Amino acid sequence: MSGTDRSAKVPRLGIVLLEAQHYVDDFGLFEPTDEKGIGSLPTGFFESPSTWPVPTAYAVARGANTTSTLRGDREMAEGLRKAIEKLEAVADFITTDCGFFYSAADEARRGTSVPMIVSGLELIELAGRLSPAPIGVLTASKSRVEAMLAEHPDRDRLHVVGVEEGTAWTAIGAEDFASMRGWDVEALREELRVVAATAFRGELADAGTLLLECTVFPQFRDVLREITSIPILDVASFATTAVGPIRITP
Repeated sequence: MSGTDRSAKVPRLGIVLLEAQHYVDDFGLFEPTDEKGIGSLPTGFFESPSTWPVPTAYAVARGANTTSTLRGDREMAEGLRKAIEKLEAVADFITTDCGFFYSAADEARRGTSVPMIVSGLELIELAGRLSPAPIGVLTASKSRVEAMLAEHPDRDRLHVVGVEEGTAWTAIGAEDFASMRGWDVEALREELRVVAATAFRGELADAGTLLLECTVFPQFRDVLREITSIPILDVASFATTAVGPIRITP
């Protein structure tokens, strides 16, 4: 049972965060007017409450750092499960700030009835239904995603492109990139623009949909829209649609 006051009709979004040194707490409740939550990254990043249109709850998955999550270690899965246990009492919908939690998605759902999407990679089936064409997957680590999806039913349709060779994107893959040098938002934007433009002239030229694995990507959808008009699926947009009001301007 969710802990949110349903009479108010305002859902609370729960977000599991990778472990990072710059967090000031393991758990917190915030409003969309709060730019900073338990972390320091600005609007656009999942850890900023002002990224979201509804109240948020954050829980850190202890043991789930960048390295253990990329490897799919047992401690990552246990940290994810414990964070979800904290969130399920207060959240109406749960997501995470790392697409590589996908390897523990089934375990994450065990024992809870709170709706959730653990990773953007869970949208592959939807992408496959939207178009019979190949599915483009943009990721922070091509090798890791290809390994995770090696047995996926749609594997032969997946065209995976990684950004890990970019200097800024390499820096953002560090254990606690928020407190490190070597990247800024504009550098991430420009490197993504180059990777995407090259990919849509090559391996993604015939893609019918584009799926974003990394949760840093959604804030740069405007860059991708400069390059392609195909449907783009990502976990941030899905979660926002699930919990937010629909605004249609007449």
